[in-house]
Amino acid sequence: MSSAAALAQESPAAAGSPAAATSDQKIKQLQDCISHMKQARAGWSQEPTTQEDYTIKIKHMRGLIAALQNGKDVPQDKIDKACKSPGSAPY
Repeated sequence: MSSAAALAQESPAAAGSPAAATSDQKIKQLQDCISHMKQARAGWSQEPTTQEDYTIKIKHMRGLIAALQNGKDVPQDKIDKACKSPGSAPY
């Protein structure tokens, strides 16, 4: 492979792979998840336990955002896990 062809190939980071997500991308993902959780908490479930579970997950996501804003690296799998609906959710 010529050096020009090697340079023309896209790197995994440039391709937008989840492992290469920047802290800004991770923060945006968490903010979107918080918005979704708030909507779910307000409209999809009136069960107090489920509502509390949503509140706990939102607080956890805000903590991850704070860590990212302070320069700490948060693995993508932690962000993906934080964005999952609580186990008590009906979906």
